[in-house]
Amino acid sequence: MNLITLAAAAALRLLDPTGDAAGDGTLMPPTSPAYANASLFDLQEVALTPGAAEGEPTTLTVAMGSIELSDALPAGFNRVVVDVYVDAGEGGAEATLRGPALLMPAGRGWEHVVRISPRGAFGASAPPSEDAPVAWQPLALTIEGDVFVVTLPWELGADADVYAVSGLYDAFSPTDWRELSASPSPWSFSSAAQLAPVVDVLAADQDTQVRVLTRGLLQPPVRPRGTGLPWLLLAFTGVVIALFGLWLRRRVPAASAAEVAAEAPGTAALEPAEPAALAPGPASEEGAAPGTAERAVEETSGAEQGDVRPVQPQPVGAAAAAETAPEGEDATAPEGETEDGSEEELGTAAEPPEDGPRAAALGDGWTDDGDEAAEDDLAGFVPGEPSRPRELRVEHSDEEEA
Repeated sequence: MNLITLAAAAALRLLDPTGDAAGDGTLMPPTSPAYANASLFDLQEVALTPGAAEGEPTTLTVAMGSIELSDALPAGFNRVVVDVYVDAGEGGAEATLRGPALLMPAGRGWEHVVRISPRGAFGASAPPSEDAPVAWQPLALTIEGDVFVVTLPWELGADADVYAVSGLYDAFSPTDWRELSASPSPWSFSSAAQLAPVVDVLAADQDTQVRVLTRGLLQPPVRPRGTGLPWLLLAFTGVVIALFGLWLRRRVPAASAAEVAAEAPGTAALEPAEPAALAPGPASEEGAAPGTAERAVEETSGAEQGDVRPVQPQPVGAAAAAETAPEGEDATAPEGETEDGSEEELGTAAEPPEDGPRAAALGDGWTDDGDEAAEDDLAGFVPGEPSRPRELRVEHSDEEEA
């Protein structure tokens, strides 16, 4: 169903007040309990819905206060008869059929009529003259709750108007309408003033209904002011925008996590750093000086933290011994041999006692014997200060010589 069809259906939807099935106010219902439910005659809404495409039939819907279902009758319901007159253009019949016996508004006429009764739904076009018979044709009728749904065989435009009236069904009347009684009756409505056997009229309010039944003249239907077309266009525009957005989203490739991180302000794409290969060098094979591995770890950790320091080349082997030997002494002594000619394995000598000469020699660096010694010791704790060569003093106790 397109927007034009929806707008037309909204323009042809006419409402009637609820609970006004009382004629002009003087109408008395039948005294039989079978007719106690006045909502069976209460018109509430009449609408015309054109087909969704060209050539499809128009649908007429008539909503009632209630419908008394009955399987004993051909149409499946009982009690009520409804006439709907369709004004589809210029001209047309100027009066309703003999059942309601009402006149059309001045300058108006009807081209098609639909009658819904317990016999079924029937349709006809306006006869060419008042004396010509009405050519009825059966129409498809379904009941959905309290709504009659009729499929029409005519193509109707958006400017069509409808008029509807309801009354008491009479199976023995040629018009299907039961006439009013002048006095209260158990089988018919009665009134001292009203002439037309109409119980309810499709009208905007009760006053309009009273005027129609008092004068016997139908009033032009009042269309709703708002057709709903602006809201339909707005909803349709929203759906189009949403579909276009989904289409664009499928065409744009998703950015990778690295690209998102690189485009973020103040953020750089981080790549995992490969660990440096640790291979044994000449120093490890020949025996590096004590503390070389510890200094390498400290320099590496300092570089990772952003503290860049110049790396001083560390002498190993014989070169280290030549640089650390004091002046006037031979630095070419063979490895593992002390100055007095005794051999000693590296790292296998027994630890001297804490109060021995070696402990005293190691503690000399913390004495106040000279400013130069203090400066050398402090220089070892200042970051970035190159270490100065220190004199290595090896003393042996009398017990070791023995």
